[in-house]
Amino acid sequence: AFSNMSTMARTTRSSMLEVIRADYISTARAKGQAEGKVIYKHALRNAMIPVITVLGPTVAGLLTGSFVIEKIFAIPGIGYYFVNSVTQRDYTTIMGVTVFFAAFLMAMVLLVDVFYCLIDPRIQFDFSSIAKGLACDEVLRMLLRNGATNCMVEIGGEVATHGVNQSGTPWHISIDMPIENNAATVHESALVIALSGKAVATSGNYRKYKEIEGKKISHIVNPATGYSEESSLLSVTIVAPDCMTADAWATACMAMGTERTQKMFEKRHDLGVMTISSDADGNFIVWSNAPFADLLPAQ
Repeated sequence: AFSNMSTMARTTRSSMLEVIRADYISTARAKGQAEGKVIYKHALRNAMIPVITVLGPTVAGLLTGSFVIEKIFAIPGIGYYFVNSVTQRDYTTIMGVTVFFAAFLMAMVLLVDVFYCLIDPRIQFDFSSIAKGLACDEVLRMLLRNGATNCMVEIGGEVATHGVNQSGTPWHISIDMPIENNAATVHESALVIALSGKAVATSGNYRKYKEIEGKKISHIVNPATGYSEESSLLSVTIVAPDCMTADAWATACMAMGTERTQKMFEKRHDLGVMTISSDADGNFIVWSNAPFADLLPAQ
């Protein structure tokens, strides 16, 4: 605990030294605010963000590392119980305690994210990455439980289908062209696919983006770098047995980029995939694998 205290103190000090030189701190002092208010309300609050980032895993580490102290000093606790289970090869207990420690670590990481929003209201988290796909699946299951045999569910552009349409043919779903427009939703059909008992989801960077100093910042974040993903890939459409799977793969492919996505799915037959990218001249390039091409309705 003492070593962690020193780490927290050093992290807080370095963060405060950086924040205290910011322009808004100088502005607060120029307005005549009391030094205590400047330090505790303006400076310390913003300086706590990196501190909380370190604090969450540290607190989890104190619990998960307790088995060393408990074993040395014969303190009856989860750690002591865990060590005894290892020596006695009690695998059920070992797995249970391991899952508990992992769940506690995940809870602390989630708590850190919650504190981010409390400290800085400008920070917002959007957890709807696969929520629309899951919602489509759940609504479809509810309809089937209540006796529906032919239905199509659409939520936010994600679609789940079952059976046929009113004409007795598979549901015809239009896939939008990736027309850039951050102010409104523009629908211009790229092609139409026929679905029955499958789901489709599309992800792209042509909507929900910001422009900073003339540069487009996409809402797709590359998990490897932590920065907005920049590539020639404009949109990815995935057809899968369920909408949540399609939604998740569509977002993942946007982070992977054009080449990796096409290389991964050109020989796979469990998912239908279509990508729309752009070349150096701004022309659209449409690519799809065999399962997706089979979904095109006969002319």
